[in-house]
Amino acid sequence: MHLSAWIFLSIDMDYTIKKLVSNLEQNPALTLVEFGMVVQSLPFDFPLDYLDYMKECNGGEGVIGEDGRYIRFWPLEELMKANEDYSVSEFAPGLFFIGTDGGGTALGFKKATGAFIEISFIGMSDNDAVERGWTFEEFLVFLSRA
Repeated sequence: MHLSAWIFLSIDMDYTIKKLVSNLEQNPALTLVEFGMVVQSLPFDFPLDYLDYMKECNGGEGVIGEDGRYIRFWPLEELMKANEDYSVSEFAPGLFFIGTDGGGTALGFKKATGAFIEISFIGMSDNDAVERGWTFEEFLVFLSRA
């Protein structure tokens, strides 16, 4: 499905994802127009279940699940700037970061495959990324058990 069609036709966020992010302090959602403008400005396709989450919650901060890790998913409109600030295109051009664990670990995905990853900010390169899920839901399940 073309991304612009998905923006308007997407169903609600998956129940499992809602449950896993229920402890997060959510960011204010963008309007549908703002969301569409930001998504259309991104230079590559994002995983659709991640976009479903961002459409509803626009990121957030807190503990994933009951006993999971502390994370911060950056707001959609801040993603490009955050990746520039961390020089991701210079040191790990095949990756895109969507947040952090609040310590020394970045959370993101591989641009080529959409696989969700985590990687240390220090000495980062494409080869250092550890795959943690093929979907946003799988990624959240991993983070909830870590």
